[in-house]
Amino acid sequence: MKPFLSIVVAFCDKDYQYIESLIDNINQSIKLNHEIILIDNRESTDVFINFKNAKVYKKGFNSYQFEARRFSIQFCSGKYVWFVDADDKIFNINEDLQQIDADLICFNYVCKNKIIRFPYSIVKLKYLYEKSRINILSSKELCNKYSKKDIWDIFGCTLWNKWIKRDLINSVINLIPENKIIVASEDIFYSSLFITKSNTVAICSDVIYLYNETLANGNEQTMTDNKFFHIIKGRKNSRELFEKLIPDYEKFDDIQYSVAYFYCKLISSQNPQVCFKEMMNHFSNEELEYGLHHEWITSLEEDQIEKLYNLYDVNCRKNLSDL
Repeated sequence: MKPFLSIVVAFCDKDYQYIESLIDNINQSIKLNHEIILIDNRESTDVFINFKNAKVYKKGFNSYQFEARRFSIQFCSGKYVWFVDADDKIFNINEDLQQIDADLICFNYVCKNKIIRFPYSIVKLKYLYEKSRINILSSKELCNKYSKKDIWDIFGCTLWNKWIKRDLINSVINLIPENKIIVASEDIFYSSLFITKSNTVAICSDVIYLYNETLANGNEQTMTDNKFFHIIKGRKNSRELFEKLIPDYEKFDDIQYSVAYFYCKLISSQNPQVCFKEMMNHFSNEELEYGLHHEWITSLEEDQIEKLYNLYDVNCRKNLSDL
């Protein structure tokens, strides 16, 4: 019998040590019929991993998540595909979820050091949950109804709170160019692509996923210059794909939000000047100025705001005066 759910995990040299326990976690938590697809992105495969019942594929180099996810689809046989991270945790999955038939299923999730993150939708779509635990709606109607400020509160901008129908992925995967190295906004891009290409979305109030943000490269508390250069990698390429493949792309790819996001990471780095210079490779001077007015920036400490404005003045105003 074909699996209902294909669970795809790409891992590399920094997180391979979580794979064995994640496989156990998945098999213990998910009662419905499933398969585990692993994409081995390690540069070195000297360390033995007991892959148990998982299927393992590799490209021979670290293709990062964006390419690994595109590459993985050819090996999936489930009705739905679920992309999860190696260092996170899966909660119990009820068998009755197999009764859902929508192009996209969106769930709640939890951050390890915070609270449930997707219940923004409980506020904005409270009437749905008063009706039932699972509600199927038109994706296009939701996209048309809500502004870019609200759109991610409805769907969530991550992939790991979504199950995507494999038929939907297969209908669009050939649009994705091979071997693109993209880290920045890759989750948001894929989520945008699947949302805009779907007809129906199921909003489910189940909490199925624990995101361990303490281990994420983008964690401000452990930000380094190398991590900053990693999380911004490919931002220019992801923007090009947004513009090419996502209708009304500005609604999904909020440039002010994106600039502000990197500012908040940059301010915790070892060398903000070097990191700001890298931002200039991905954003125009006007966009960098626009990001300074995002609500995240205005809520920073005064000395941090002053540092950001000084970085902008030194790098961008100088460039403008040279024209």
